[in-house]
Amino acid sequence: MNSPHMNRPVVVIDDNTTHLDFVVTLLRRAGFTAEGFTRAKRALEYVRGSETAVIVTDLFMPDMDGIEVLRCVQQEIPHIGVIGISGSQWGAGNYYLSVLRSLGAAEIIAKPLDPAALIAAVERLFPQSASSSCANVA
Repeated sequence: MNSPHMNRPVVVIDDNTTHLDFVVTLLRRAGFTAEGFTRAKRALEYVRGSETAVIVTDLFMPDMDGIEVLRCVQQEIPHIGVIGISGSQWGAGNYYLSVLRSLGAAEIIAKPLDPAALIAAVERLFPQSASSSCANVA
């Protein structure tokens, strides 16, 4: 598939396998190269050795939460953009997402996810190619 998103790797971290599969499939169908992980520590090990450009992470997970993921990325691989996602049954999910945003997440999205909003958020984290930004220069 020749897509404008190819070679734009995205890692998705979510301990809910149904939601993880949904997001990975959505991103792949949109043309992104997407890999999914149910454990944040494994995802970060993968990211350190890859060309990942964006991480989409759930906020509440058993081994590391989304705030810890964000902190690790900021300290070790700060060129990677982080999108935080959450859907809390206690109604506090949006509050924690706003905390994640204030700590430096590039984007935050509440579950249930709007597929178009997620794809748009991921796209915003990739720089425009030089050819497209100079296409109208005479």
